[in-house]
Amino acid sequence: MKPRCYGPFPFLPINQRPKLTFPGDARVALWVIPNLEFYPLDAALRAQPNIIPNIAGWAYRDYGVRQFTIDHPAELEKLVDECGGGGLEVEVRFATPPGFATFDLSTKFGATPEHAVKLLRAVA
Repeated sequence: MKPRCYGPFPFLPINQRPKLTFPGDARVALWVIPNLEFYPLDAALRAQPNIIPNIAGWAYRDYGVRQFTIDHPAELEKLVDECGGGGLEVEVRFATPPGFATFDLSTKFGATPEHAVKLLRAVA
C-alpha cells in the first residue's frame, strides 16, 4: 500500500461521530482505548524533504528522544534542522585507533581527532 496523507479510514471529527451509549444506559464503563495517532507518511518533517520517513525528526517529536550521537558535522546540521536544536543532548563519537577494540569500526564510525574537536566546540 502506498503511503498517503491519511490512513485507510476516512477522517471524522469527534464532535461529528455518533453518540456513544453503554448497554442498559450504564453511567460507568471500562473502556480500553488503544492509542492511535495520525502522522502523514507521505510528507517529510521539517527539513530533509527527500527523506521519508525522517527518523531523527520522528524520534524527537513522537517519542521524546533528546539524546543523539554524531560523528560528522553534517549530522549536527541535520539534527538542528530536523529537531530545532532546543533541548538536545549531543554526544560526539570518537573513532578508535585500530587495535584498541574487539572489532575495528574506525573506518565506519567515529570522528577523527581533528573533526572531534570541531564537533565538540559546535555542540558546546
